[in-house]
This record gives sequence, C-alpha cells and structure tokens, in this order.
Amino acid sequence: FPLDVLFKLFGGYFIRRNFRDPLYHVVLRRYLQLIVRRGVTQGLFPEGKLTRDGFPGEPKIGLMDGMVALAAERGFERPIVFVP
Repeated sequence: FPLDVLFKLFGGYFIRRNFRDPLYHVVLRRYLQLIVRRGVTQGLFPEGKLTRDGFPGEPKIGLMDGMVALAAERGFERPIVFVP
C-alpha cells in the first residue's frame, strides 16, 4: 500500500481485523483509550476498509465503542467529536 508510509509518518496505525487473538483486541482497545485520554486526535474509517466501488461497507464499531466507553468513565472530561 503506497500510503502506508505516509499514514505512519502522521502517527497512523493499521488494525488487523482478521487477527483472532483476544489479547490483541484488548490491548488495542486500551491503547486507543489511553491516547484519546491524552487528547490525541483519532481518525477512523467507520466501515473499516476501502471499497472498490466507492460505496460504504458494513460499519465496524469496535473502536468507536471503546471511545464511547471511555467517555462514560468517571473523571473523563474531554469532548469526543465524530465527523462522518
């Protein structure tokens, strides 16, 4: 993927959706919550992948769910903004 290097230069990370190890998903969710708590801006593709026809795919809401759970924690005061 030619944009891989560019995304990583800006702090982007790619998620292994087909990686079935539960520990991977727990660590990923906790990492997301940690960096959101510190105020790092997150950009998510809600459909989780690019499509060849340009139409949105099925939504993948796991990371958004993690951010919403963080917003519900006691003491979390930062706004979380979603831009579709």
